[in-house]
Amino acid sequence: MSSTSIPEVVGISGCDDTLWNSIPYGAQRDLERFCRLATDESYEFVQTKEFPISPLELAKNRVDTMKDINRFVVKKNKKKKNENDDADDADDASPFVPPFEDLAWNNGVKSWELNNLAEKEMALAKVKADKKAAIKLMREEEEAAKVEAAAKLAEEVEAEAEMADGMENDDDDGAFQ
Repeated sequence: MSSTSIPEVVGISGCDDTLWNSIPYGAQRDLERFCRLATDESYEFVQTKEFPISPLELAKNRVDTMKDINRFVVKKNKKKKNENDDADDADDASPFVPPFEDLAWNNGVKSWELNNLAEKEMALAKVKADKKAAIKLMREEEEAAKVEAAAKLAEEVEAEAEMADGMENDDDDGAFQ
């Protein structure tokens, strides 16, 4: 894909020339369509169940996703470059975002998807661990409450027993022996 200039309307989405030239044509087409709809004065967005977010929000979300995927494309390209170059040449101050290449993009998308899956699994594992810890804490609190109730009951029984002993001792005047 040759380098093309970014349409002016796409600038409202936060996309720049570097990103524009590093994403697939389909994403470029979608971004341009979303941005044209967002700037069209005759178009009035109505939120529905099928279309819950506006075209401008769609464009911004698409740009964020493309930037995120590009991080993985850049990482893979940097890794390849480091393998191919000398150690002195490997340290670049700024990451180079290459023009769109189908294979590099597809590999970046796969890495991005795997990363998202791993993040979701870690979040799910954290939720499960938090739930398990909360259940354990509840059990411990219930157990402590039971122990406390048993101790209180034992104190009451002991106090009643002492009262009963005291009453028996009061009755012992030697009247009945």
